[in-house]
Amino acid sequence: MSALDTTTVLVLSSVLVVVVAALFVLGVWRRGRTDRVDRCWSLTFLAAVLTTFAYLAAESPRLWWATALGNGAFVLSLGAIWSGARAREGRRPLVVVVAASAVLVAVLALARGPAGGPWAGGLPYLLAVATWSVLAAAELLGRARPGAVHASVLASCAPSRARTTPDARSRSPPGAPGPRRSNASSRRRRRPSSTSCSSWSARSP
Repeated sequence: MSALDTTTVLVLSSVLVVVVAALFVLGVWRRGRTDRVDRCWSLTFLAAVLTTFAYLAAESPRLWWATALGNGAFVLSLGAIWSGARAREGRRPLVVVVAASAVLVAVLALARGPAGGPWAGGLPYLLAVATWSVLAAAELLGRARPGAVHASVLASCAPSRARTTPDARSRSPPGAPGPRRSNASSRRRRRPSSTSCSSWSARSP
């Protein structure tokens, strides 16, 4: 089994990220009205697209600075997930803090120059990636409300249960009186129709 080279992997990942990002942004655009959560998570996908193309460009030695751009964009992508999760809970997304960390990582990678190679500024990059990943996971998983999920499941099952519930007469035990009817409804039942009255008068002498 032949192994894929780095360029092929980057091209395939770029295509995948672009397709997923386009689907998400298109879904947000079709809704017509965006909120802070949509904007933060759209930033996540756009930064991920920039990351893949930056790393693809960094394969050329003349575009050594693209590594710093890819590092900063990837940190921005992960941090925007955390910002969107905070916005979903009604709190400040703090996108400025995320953007500042991404710029810092990119600047530290640029400071190494062309001699830094693909791992220029690797330590601050890995620290930022680990930090935003842990914070995003804690925000998304730690704020889950299983009670709300259970309530929504029960609410979706309620109409079907109501349709299959027997009526009051079938639930009553044998020999028990049925539900009482009002006098007006009983009088309406006893009143003969016009057809029956005409047929009775025709048969009478």
